[in-house]
Amino acid sequence: MIERKRIVYVNCTAGQSRSTSLASFYLCLYLKAKNWKNPEEVIKAVKLGHNGAYPNKVAILLGLERYK
Repeated sequence: MIERKRIVYVNCTAGQSRSTSLASFYLCLYLKAKNWKNPEEVIKAVKLGHNGAYPNKVAILLGLERYK
C-alpha cells in the first residue's frame, strides 16, 4: 500500500491502545519519525494527534528491541 502511495488506516475496537501502539511502533521502526530514537517522544506525539490514545509502551519497546 505504501509503495502505491495509498493511505492505510489502522483501527481497533476503541482506537485507543492496539492501533495507536501499532502506529507508534511503525513510526519508530520504519519511518524513523522525528525523535524516533526516543519512543517516549513518539508515543507523546501519537497521543497529541489522537485524543484518548493509550499506546502500550511495553509492547512497543519489546518490539523495537526485537526488530532494530
